[in-house]
Amino acid sequence: MDLDTGYLICSHGSRDQAAMREFSRLVRGLAKRLPFGAVGSGSLEFVQPTIRDGLAALRAKGYRRIAVIPAMMYGGAHVKFDIPAILTSQRDRYPACELVQAPDLSSDASLIAAATDSIGEALAEADASQGHIKLAETALLLVGSGGGDAASNAETARAARLLWEQFGIAHAEIAFAGSARPSVSEALTRLAGQGFSRIVVLPYLLTPGILAGRVENATNEIAGDFRNIQFALAGTLARHSVILDALEGRAWEASQSFSNPVSATFGLGTLPPGWRIANRHAEAKVKAALVAGDPLSLTVDSGDTSWLSVGGLRLDSQAQIGITVSYRPQIPNPNRLVFHPPVLALGLDCRNDTPVETLHSMVGEMLKQEGLAGESLAVILAPSDRAGAPGLHSLTAKLEIPVRFFDRSAGGEHRADGVFAEWAARQGAGFDARLVGRQFEMVEAACAIALGPEIAPATVGRPRGRIAILGTGLSSIEGQTLVGIDRMTKVRHVVGYGPNLDILGNPADLFTRHEYPLGEEIRACRRAVELAARGQEVALITGGEAGFDAMSAMVWDLIADADGPLTQIAIELIPAVSQMQAAAATAGAPLAQDFCVISLGDPSSLWKQIEARLIAAAKADFAIVLTHLVVRKRKNALALAAKILLRERGADTPIIVATPDGSATQTRSEVIRLADLANADIGAQSLLIVAGPNSRTVFFDGAPRVFTPRGYGAIPTEETVG
Repeated sequence: MDLDTGYLICSHGSRDQAAMREFSRLVRGLAKRLPFGAVGSGSLEFVQPTIRDGLAALRAKGYRRIAVIPAMMYGGAHVKFDIPAILTSQRDRYPACELVQAPDLSSDASLIAAATDSIGEALAEADASQGHIKLAETALLLVGSGGGDAASNAETARAARLLWEQFGIAHAEIAFAGSARPSVSEALTRLAGQGFSRIVVLPYLLTPGILAGRVENATNEIAGDFRNIQFALAGTLARHSVILDALEGRAWEASQSFSNPVSATFGLGTLPPGWRIANRHAEAKVKAALVAGDPLSLTVDSGDTSWLSVGGLRLDSQAQIGITVSYRPQIPNPNRLVFHPPVLALGLDCRNDTPVETLHSMVGEMLKQEGLAGESLAVILAPSDRAGAPGLHSLTAKLEIPVRFFDRSAGGEHRADGVFAEWAARQGAGFDARLVGRQFEMVEAACAIALGPEIAPATVGRPRGRIAILGTGLSSIEGQTLVGIDRMTKVRHVVGYGPNLDILGNPADLFTRHEYPLGEEIRACRRAVELAARGQEVALITGGEAGFDAMSAMVWDLIADADGPLTQIAIELIPAVSQMQAAAATAGAPLAQDFCVISLGDPSSLWKQIEARLIAAAKADFAIVLTHLVVRKRKNALALAAKILLRERGADTPIIVATPDGSATQTRSEVIRLADLANADIGAQSLLIVAGPNSRTVFFDGAPRVFTPRGYGAIPTEETVG
């Protein structure tokens, strides 16, 4: 780090003195590690100095570059919006000063390491003071801060899962001390009723304070109600040195972000595909040596390390600080940064009903016995007839690596001796592969690991075929959800009715188009299934909304009783903004109470069945959505439906006639009387919403609005049912 760079450590700020004392301790610790006088501090609110105050102080000392380091473990609104907004305003105030914001601590391995220490201390203290209890009888409750940021809340769940498996305890759950649910009291009450002898409560928070106090109070309260259970309250995380290591690492990372030719010589932050860092907290010392021009030692047992030589890396086998590249676990050493290259291929064979726990324990035991680092696993190779095995996909999610498939005939039949698993592992590891581990569980499953040069998963075997069924919704791309739009970037084939495909445009360089005329939906579905069975990513484009569209049901019908390749594909239904939803939104709130949807043109239903449904719905107090109004084979369907509705509902019943105009926000809707339905302008894509008996019509901004009140002002008293 050069002498022109200052470092501002910032917190959220708290009125709780214990929280601010812990933050001050972190700041003092970093001040001892970073250049003398270069460290300042500031908080967002509640206390002084503020972040603006801290920036002004560092600028007054002459620092031309300032790295802002959030001492925060969740990347919520404060990190995403509040701090960047402050920095934007301060750049205008100090145009000659370069400001950079470092990442928060979310997802950093140091958090899990600190949590591990806190849980270990709590268990040891509970054993000493209350008596030993087996881990198999112990549950963990991990308590996050719990705000409005879904990604931050998800980090709590991720951490709980990692700690659960790391300690081997019986169970783990999450709760939140803030506004998210479940609360600490709710989660503890549920856990206490499940028969655990001990519950460890970990405030997954950096510092003590108001939130940590809530966790402690709730734990004490529930412990008083369940005196037969041991409750062990763990401490917060910032007191562990790994947090200080992580913040120091963030400071060094930020210094690399400045327009500084020295700090740009070595990009540890950008790893080659598949490479992983085992101990990121050691990165700070390595980067410090690089910036200072000091030599590093390098130990390699696998992987292509030519990318490490960028910028004239100086090597000296006697240097104390250095880098290790290995496919084996390493003894923790704060002076050595450990990289795990993607050089291990896991071959796996199992039954479709092999329990998830069996696969996890089998692979974990093999890695442990053979001294292999799971982080160096690049891919799982399995027989294609096991593509639907739940345990297999659970394992890929846990290891965070892809799974690829081979036909079983290529690699031998499934046997307890693991013929296919060994063959697949060697295929995955490539030329000159060497088998380094094998394991099997009777006839349940077998696995093997092969070592080779770096593995590119996309070049091995084939992926699992997938059909994503997407509804066009409002006949516009705006009617798609973000999930649907994202899925379209991944598919290679699109199948469906031509006008529906036209909505997507025709980017031939992105996917192949398979167009079918109206009336040949079954052929289109079969084509989509055939493509997916060959390992392709396919989007089946339907009209309307995928969750209740006929083509979705056709796909399920095709594979329901199938065997062979059809059982191997994955199916994903992706919702869109349906015409029904848009019509209800533009016309008021006619579907705010119970409603039903009836297709007048459903070819799988006889008219007498549709008529019976209409009569039943009209006699009840449902609002009724009518679709497929204009069908060539049922020209009189709408007139017959109107006659039934007139008889049961009356001539003045409000009817909403909705027709999409290709926009997510401008669906054309008109409110008419049921008696005037015969004169309405109704097209092939129109639908009707028949108001319920309790619906009301009001005029707003010169147009009628139909809504169905929920009656919250006169909620009936609770009644006994059944």
